[in-house]
Amino acid sequence: MTQKKHTRQNHAGFWIGLALISAQVSWVPTANSAAATEQPAWFKTAMAKEKKRLRRGSKFVLDGDVLTGKIPGKIISRPEKSEGSWYFSSNIGTDSPLECAYYEEPLNIAQATSEVADNIVAAMVNVHGPMKSKALMAASVGHNEGRPVLALEWLYTVGKENNVQAGLAKVRSTTIGDTVLLCWHNELGYRETFERAFDSVVSSAKGVEVETPYYQSLYLQSLDDKPIGFVQMSFIEDADGDTRSTVVNASLLAVDNKTLSTTDSATVGYSTPTGSLINALASSANNGETTFNLKLDPVEGEQWRVSGEYQGKALDVPLQSGGDIISELGQVLAIAALQQTADQNEVVLNTWLPDVDPTKFIPAEIVLDAKDPSSGQMAVSGIEMSVKLDDSGNMLQGTGKLAQFEVGVELVWQQGKLPGPQK
Repeated sequence: MTQKKHTRQNHAGFWIGLALISAQVSWVPTANSAAATEQPAWFKTAMAKEKKRLRRGSKFVLDGDVLTGKIPGKIISRPEKSEGSWYFSSNIGTDSPLECAYYEEPLNIAQATSEVADNIVAAMVNVHGPMKSKALMAASVGHNEGRPVLALEWLYTVGKENNVQAGLAKVRSTTIGDTVLLCWHNELGYRETFERAFDSVVSSAKGVEVETPYYQSLYLQSLDDKPIGFVQMSFIEDADGDTRSTVVNASLLAVDNKTLSTTDSATVGYSTPTGSLINALASSANNGETTFNLKLDPVEGEQWRVSGEYQGKALDVPLQSGGDIISELGQVLAIAALQQTADQNEVVLNTWLPDVDPTKFIPAEIVLDAKDPSSGQMAVSGIEMSVKLDDSGNMLQGTGKLAQFEVGVELVWQQGKLPGPQK
């Protein structure tokens, strides 16, 4: 998503935070993964296979140094570009190679992770015959040195009755700046081996950083203490002193042992140094299908206009703010200011949450503990969450209820410094 910044500096805003994280988990699993049935001895032996040591890494360099790093083992296929993505692979001492793909353009990371796994199984069907079974072994989210890591595993069997083949399609992905790196391994077992191999690639990978953010953070989302997604945020200052905020959210949600749901969303907004929004873009997709692709622009007075596509239809409507609307940066500044105010512990911020309703602004209420300004409550669109904050107004942790489930978000990495409230 790209958008040129308006020169007009209206009081506006875009609020994304804990409430939006909860709102994006708009539905929850209807069943847990089925309990594993008793497996034959050969299968247990195959699934337990690991490599104690990985072969020494080999350096890789993509043309123009768009990505450099080291991949464990001996390179089989050197980086080769095709239609905007690079493919390379190595021998890590297993029957199947470690394979990786790097995309130079932004894409929906959760959906891409799911599609790679599906493509692995589809390729095996083409070689060995019809699919007999397919079960979700793992769908989770973690992080590596500030980079989110999505992990997905499908156990499958394919082939004819007299020659059934079993495999484990393992896929991991991460962001490199605005782009995505995916790696996969297609063989029973070697789950920890693949994890270590991928972490090795991620730890060494370096992309081209055009602009350096003055602040970055990474949150992990959870459902009943199980990590299901991440929220990645960055603030970059431009030549005018304004801030461009970018927030990327992705999740892998196991509905049951045969069904996976993916969610990808991104927002980009420009903000004045005091936290007033200049304009914003927002997009979202569920299971690869675009839910919305919208932009929010100021017009006369306190009016705003939302335009773009929403649920497959064109949308172009005016919005009345009814007061100041603050940006993602403005949210942090407002909470920090509230923490420093002796005679006030509550503030209501007008927010634009297209996941909830793109056609109106929604109030978000923040109430700090009168005795401890590092803790409090956030409430938006019927969702209430308890939060822990640092003295910069930044959220460290939050928990709340969604239906019968507990949802949570936790700051796992940050770099840089947030500005304080302007006097």
